[in-house]
Amino acid sequence: MRMHKILTIAKRDYIATVRTKAFVFGLVVAPVIFGGGSIAMSFFKTKPDLKDRDIAVIDHTGVVAGALVSAAQEKNERELFDKKTHQQLVPRYVFEVLAPAADGKSQLLELSDRVRHKEGRRWQEPTSGAFRPRPPQRVGGVPRNRQGRSAPHRTRPGSAAGNQRKDRPG
Repeated sequence: MRMHKILTIAKRDYIATVRTKAFVFGLVVAPVIFGGGSIAMSFFKTKPDLKDRDIAVIDHTGVVAGALVSAAQEKNERELFDKKTHQQLVPRYVFEVLAPAADGKSQLLELSDRVRHKEGRRWQEPTSGAFRPRPPQRVGGVPRNRQGRSAPHRTRPGSAAGNQRKDRPG
């Protein structure tokens, strides 16, 4: 008898919820939004932005710009066009190498203005610190080596592992 009352109340609440405008609206609108989103994603995926990527490089080191430009030219030659259809697949990277100015802040401001006025896309300023090795990573307090593996575990004096003596059983 008691279970019958619970099922009656559950049925009444379910019917009351299903008959609301919000439920019907959500039932119709949710599939339209998800379907429209997937159609929009497939449309934008087939239409990549193929405008040239203009990048200005201010090279304080004197070594980065040459390697960067040659690597970009190799990438452009290798990946720019489809081998069969000869259609452009990816944007071309075009670098402009600039000598560092005496007043670096005004040069950066001028480059930022160019980006704002759509005369250039972006700029990069590698410094001499770009070639310094980084300190080893610590992930969760555990030092990691260059391959991403944990460094060898060392016990500290006074730790539980360091206090065990060889002549006593564990």
